[in-house]
Amino acid sequence: VNRREALFVLAQLGRKLESLPADMAAAVEGGRLPGEIVRRFADLEKSPMFRWLLQFGGFRERLLADDLFLAKVAMECGVGIFTKTAAEYERRRENFVKELDFVIADVVMAIVADFMLVWLPAPTVSLQPALSVNAGAIAKFFHNCPDNAFQVALAGRSYTFLQRLGAIMVKINYLCAIVTCLERVCYKLMIRLLSEEWCKTFCSRNECIFDWHGCDQRNYKGKKDC
Repeated sequence: VNRREALFVLAQLGRKLESLPADMAAAVEGGRLPGEIVRRFADLEKSPMFRWLLQFGGFRERLLADDLFLAKVAMECGVGIFTKTAAEYERRRENFVKELDFVIADVVMAIVADFMLVWLPAPTVSLQPALSVNAGAIAKFFHNCPDNAFQVALAGRSYTFLQRLGAIMVKINYLCAIVTCLERVCYKLMIRLLSEEWCKTFCSRNECIFDWHGCDQRNYKGKKDC
């Protein structure tokens, strides 16, 4: 039923199956994509920005499920930037500029975390190919889980309570891995790079404003201490 409906919509739009991205075409052929999703894809393609984003699988799956996805990302990250910057200023006060490298690193980490908090639980239209017949039971279980525990199933598909619970478990593991990476690797690397660059800039002008970020361990243009 889904296949006939999707092909009918394509015919109405004057398009062929080959005009769709490969994963969408395969989903239509497999009867996993209803006609309303194909029509939504065509509507989104009318916008140059959405047309560009639809080239990427992750954005395509989320935009097809929720055309307000980008608005939600913008609101979450916008609020996060404002609140995190305000919190950093309240915490550091007169040291805000002196510790600007830490401030930027904290704000960037907050933006990434806010983006992932919207990205990971966002509902999606699954365009993943079917698993091989030799796949194990655990792989098949998690493959059939929705991306959002409260996701509304498309026509011809349904999710059990255990599958929705499995979606929560998967997303929690993803989020823990991302936060750990941000905290252990990205944050420290960013601090290091920012401090190094700003030490070069300000110390070379005899204007170093950093009290304890490592400037005093380097010699830029003859200025040993900052």
